[in-house]
Amino acid sequence: GFFDKPTRSASPRLIIRTSQQLETVILDKMADSSIRMFARFRQGVGLSEEVIREKVENPARAKELARGIAEHYVRWLLGYKQMLRRVTVNSTGFLSISQHYMLSALLFFFFLTMPLYYRDLSIRNEQGWAARLRSAGVRLPSYAAVRVLGISAVLTGPLIASLLGLRLLDGTKAPPLFFQSMAGLILSMLLTVLIAFLCCNAGGIVPAITLNTAVAPVFLIFSGGIVPPLLLPRSVRALLPFSPFTWMRDCPSGLYGVSGNTQSLRRLTISVFMLAVWSAFRAARVEKKGMV
Repeated sequence: GFFDKPTRSASPRLIIRTSQQLETVILDKMADSSIRMFARFRQGVGLSEEVIREKVENPARAKELARGIAEHYVRWLLGYKQMLRRVTVNSTGFLSISQHYMLSALLFFFFLTMPLYYRDLSIRNEQGWAARLRSAGVRLPSYAAVRVLGISAVLTGPLIASLLGLRLLDGTKAPPLFFQSMAGLILSMLLTVLIAFLCCNAGGIVPAITLNTAVAPVFLIFSGGIVPPLLLPRSVRALLPFSPFTWMRDCPSGLYGVSGNTQSLRRLTISVFMLAVWSAFRAARVEKKGMV
């Protein structure tokens, strides 16, 4: 985990500052944490398969749908793990411009794609916690708001622990870092609840996907996903970690997202390929200008 014991020949201060860039280490740890999280989420996939078998009369069709759910889950899971390993494990510990584009695009769309795929399946079949709460008189937007508050509360614990550790190592920078981080967390909660409310009241899954697709570029721009931090002024770059859009991009809340069907996967693949080509061309131009 984040609190691996240091070697005897190095102090904690040395490990945090020189072992690898802290952002790279966190991304690598996030990959392992996500694998464990979605492994537990696999139980929900099994429940969805049972729902399909109950609702679909044709056994062959039910088996095909159930197999598709399992394949979709495994493909996303393994692809995400492999992508994060390739991006974060490098010789210098720095993310290149091309790697930044790939990481931003894949992380963002992965977190927004998979949860809604199963949430929509669950709601349409009148199963799952959302349906139970709705039958008890709880509105779906209220459920979404409570869920994001719970997720944010869980995130607050490790955040406070990490910042307290930084304060012990360097007390001069920890207080402003703590307050800026908490402000970003609170803003992200409010914005996520607002967008979840709009998506849940959009009149159906298609308008919700359309709304989310329109919001996605805003997230990518204001979270550092379109313009890599390496190309931004230093003062702007210092503010990105505390941007609420950055928090929302990195938080796998699952309250809204694009559909996890085959067409979305194709569009995502094409988009990521175009991003990779364009970012490589852009990086080459920047390096050429730097040499001149």
